[in-house]
Amino acid sequence: MGEMRTTITQLTGAVNALVEQVKAADRRIAAVEANAEKYRTAEGRIATLEAVKAASSSASEAAPIPLTKPSTEAKLLTINKLPDSVKELQIFDGNAAEYISWVHSVENVLGDYEIVRSKPIYRAIMQSIRGKIRGSANVALLSYNLFDDDWSAIKKCLSLHYADKRDIRTLEYQLGRLSQRGMRIDEFYAQVNHQFSLIINKIKSDSHSQETVKALIETYRNRALDVFIRGLDGDLARMIAIQRPQTLPEAYTACLDFQNLNFRRFPIHSVTPNVIAVPVNQVYRPETRPAAPNRQF
Repeated sequence: MGEMRTTITQLTGAVNALVEQVKAADRRIAAVEANAEKYRTAEGRIATLEAVKAASSSASEAAPIPLTKPSTEAKLLTINKLPDSVKELQIFDGNAAEYISWVHSVENVLGDYEIVRSKPIYRAIMQSIRGKIRGSANVALLSYNLFDDDWSAIKKCLSLHYADKRDIRTLEYQLGRLSQRGMRIDEFYAQVNHQFSLIINKIKSDSHSQETVKALIETYRNRALDVFIRGLDGDLARMIAIQRPQTLPEAYTACLDFQNLNFRRFPIHSVTPNVIAVPVNQVYRPETRPAAPNRQF
């Protein structure tokens, strides 16, 4: 009797263990099915996102939306009031140094009025911008038969003709080789400032973050200042360096101050007030006129 109870107890324990194993297997199967459902859902989401991305890409690569003309007299009157930001845009006549900043200004305006792209006012804005392109730049657009319908095509054409093809290292090398070498200070300053402007335009045209752009511009601003001071002729470089100007315009102003001081200094210490005037930026050497012969009456 006792042995039978022991056997029944063992069988009951074995059955219970088997039941627990079956339950554990069911839980594992349920977990696998749940994960499979999650996977299928994630896969569907990924496929949906890829489809949306493909549709967006094809839409962006599609032909530009034609600009709308006014269809009624009332709509025609609305385009007579162009925004001030459009009227105040500068004229672009093919100056490569101004290309990047001009394009940036145009795209800021177009971005502000993108919401009215389907309205006649947007066409009036594009016509006004197209009218700002003159000189050799206008000739370049006319050669490609580009008028006022597609800003992307206009920008691509202008970039082909006026965007600087030199890399940043070449521009920096050319900046470092500048020196006064007998030219007027204003001419030397203009050369350094022009080369610095080309570097800034190149930095803005590349794909950099705003923080990187600011850091690079500050670096090359200090570089241009150093090139200007070191490139001055004679002792002027040492005298300007002592003043420690912080910007290129400050250094140029200091040079003008020294020139003015030099101009006023020589007449005061000369033997006679008769000083032959010489152009600014040259060394002033007072010349004494010979004494007039004694006249006998």
